[in-house]
Amino acid sequence: MAPSNYSTDEKVLCFHHEILYEAKILELRHKDSSDKKSPFEYRVHYKGWKNTWDDWVLEDRLRKWTDENRELATNIRKEAEASLRGKNVKTPTSKKRAISEHSSVRDSEERGNSVSGRGNKRVRENDIERQCPCCREPYYPPPTFDGHVDLDTDRESSLSTDLYGETDETWDGSTTDDQVESNTSEQEEQFQARPSIRIVMPDNIKSLIVDDWERVTKNGSVVKLPAPKPVHDILQDWRAEELPKRHRFDVTVMDEVIAGLSEYFEVVLDKLLLYRYERHQYRVLKKKYQGANEKSPVFIYGAEHLIRLFSLLPELLAQTNMEYKSTGRSHEELSKLSIWLSRNSEKYFRTEYVHANEVTEENA
Repeated sequence: MAPSNYSTDEKVLCFHHEILYEAKILELRHKDSSDKKSPFEYRVHYKGWKNTWDDWVLEDRLRKWTDENRELATNIRKEAEASLRGKNVKTPTSKKRAISEHSSVRDSEERGNSVSGRGNKRVRENDIERQCPCCREPYYPPPTFDGHVDLDTDRESSLSTDLYGETDETWDGSTTDDQVESNTSEQEEQFQARPSIRIVMPDNIKSLIVDDWERVTKNGSVVKLPAPKPVHDILQDWRAEELPKRHRFDVTVMDEVIAGLSEYFEVVLDKLLLYRYERHQYRVLKKKYQGANEKSPVFIYGAEHLIRLFSLLPELLAQTNMEYKSTGRSHEELSKLSIWLSRNSEKYFRTEYVHANEVTEENA
């Protein structure tokens, strides 16, 4: 059995449910006293809490007392408090909620495009005013950061139909044709009961998402591609920096998260991560990087599109059958990546955009 990574009297951070608390290791032992190869478990005392809260925990709940982990603990607590405040808001009745949800989407559109309207006739005129000048397709309201993406009501497909409804062509030309029946009330209840993931999103990352949205939907510009630092390189840079700090188990989890992120990015890019201005650029790039010169999207698109995926992941992962323990680890790893990307934003986010109408194979 490998030696313990923690020692008695060591100051650590310890997960209790989804929150990381400051704690101290009081003692350690093998989980099975008769088997010296069994994993260690640790008796921890949470700072500021009575001894009755002392707990025996396995190593996967402990984190080293480092600046990065303390920052992660602070951000997780803030997100949890924000989530709790949201849940305490009185929920309207189903009929009022439906009206409210429709209104919130429309209000978001109008705020995002600085257009006011009165009456149905004026709303129809606003729809025209909000259309893209080159393709007459509607603008989208800015993204939100509560695990929900505010989509235009006129968009050709919603999140659920994009993922599970209409057949879409993928980057390699194959198609997905899975059909999922409409959710019954029982399925909806099961969905609500699934553990949710709230990824820590630092303020500057939120600002970058909104700035990018404005440049694309309001100015008709798109990020110049291929990105100097594509998604693949960003994830590998994060891994290289994290590797010396990780134990073997943590490295395995990190690698699984990186592989999952890459796969999600490949699958949902054209379905959920692109604004309509970017569709032409996507088709140009798809044609350019097929065949002998083949490249997948993670080697072409960069940080701007990766953080769009971050804003969608809570809703995407809620539609999986992920267990509570896996949800917690995914939440931690994704939050670490988000915070790391925030600290290195100047390195990975480029400001070079080109007008959507000027995109060719040479300057895509």
